Amino acid sequence: MGNLIRPISGAELNYIHIVFEWDQESDAISYNLQASNQQFFTNIILDIEETTTAYIDKENLDWANTYYWKVRPVYENGDYGFWSEISSFDIGEKQFPDRDADIYNENLIQDGLVAFGGFAPEFASAVIDKYGNEIW
Repeated sequence: MGNLIRPISGAELNYIHIVFEWDQESDAISYNLQASNQQFFTNIILDIEETTTAYIDKENLDWANTYYWKVRPVYENGDYGFWSEISSFDIGEKQFPDRDADIYNENLIQDGLVAFGGFAPEFASAVIDKYGNEIW
C-alpha cells in the first residue's frame, strides 16, 4: 500500500471535519479506511469503503482526542490488499465554549457553515455549523 498523505502523522489539528488522503494503489477499485482512538484498533470508530483516494469525515471524530488511521486497497475480485502503515494525529481543544441555541423552526435554517474571528483579547477564529457547533 502507498503512503498516507493527510492528516500528517503526529499533526495536531484544530478542527473535527477531517480530510483523509492517501496514495493510489494500482488495480484497486476502492479502499478500506479505518480509524480508531486506540493504537491497536481494538475500538474502531470509522470503517468505510471509498472509491477515491480521499475521504472527509464529519461525524465520528471529536475534540481533545488522539486518533490512529490506516488504509488498504480493495480489488475487483473482492480481496483486500495489505494495510498501510498506521498514522496518528491529535485533535486539540475547542477554541470557544459550547453555545446553546434554541431552534424554533428547523425549516428556516439553511445548511452551511459560518466563519468568524477576532483580534482581541487574542487572535482567534472558528467555524460553526447551523446549530452553533464548532467544527473548525
